[in-house]
Amino acid sequence: MIAKERILVPGFQNDEKCSHTARDPRCQRIGEQSSTPSRVLWAYPNRGTVRLRGRLPSVSKMRETRLTLLPDERFMQLLPALDESLASMGRSITADNFASLLDETMRRVLHMAFKQAAADEGTVWLVEDATKTLAAAYNTGPNAEKLVGRFKQPLSAGLISMVFASEQPFIENEIFKNPEQDKSLDSMLQLQTYAMIATPLYFLNACRGVISCVQLAVPGSTAPLPRGFHETDEAAVRHCAATLGRLIDYRVLRSALGLE
Repeated sequence: MIAKERILVPGFQNDEKCSHTARDPRCQRIGEQSSTPSRVLWAYPNRGTVRLRGRLPSVSKMRETRLTLLPDERFMQLLPALDESLASMGRSITADNFASLLDETMRRVLHMAFKQAAADEGTVWLVEDATKTLAAAYNTGPNAEKLVGRFKQPLSAGLISMVFASEQPFIENEIFKNPEQDKSLDSMLQLQTYAMIATPLYFLNACRGVISCVQLAVPGSTAPLPRGFHETDEAAVRHCAATLGRLIDYRVLRSALGLE
């Protein structure tokens, strides 16, 4: 058996409890107080060609040196023009062209998060100010062609619109019992959304959409119901949204500077 070595990590409240303590997963909206214990990271010695020799030193005992990055004064006078350029580029990103913005790393970030959350599929929604809707811009499911660039959720209805308006993440199981759910998409696909996670998507200094993922059921089917989502699944999708937003910022910034 591979021995485990505990690593104390700054920013985590380390204790002896595991983060996977069971709790009722049925309906947990983010913002409620969580009783989930603090996280503990474990390291496993590498069995490959590169090995870690000796015990890893506790990070809490290592000397911490803070990195300070200062702005280059030569660029300060160019910031207004850069901000204007980035804002214009942000407005040009739409549901129709969003997929072309995603490179392999961005797609992998999305797919891995949805897989980690045990979701059947996930969708990136972008706001359209002209139509006052959230438009499906990217989808990982078998019905992507029916959704992307075609299906639009009114900002005045539905749970993903609530997430966009409140800029607060959301998780709920047995969501078909929630009267706030807009069942238009389920009716179109002849499916039933059993559970959903949705979280705001920020890039270029604004909330520009929502990332959602779902577990689906087939109406009238005798197949077992999905297991539902847990808080750790919501965390995976939330961190995915943060990572994707920063990757988009990086790519757009490089384009604005003529580096791509």
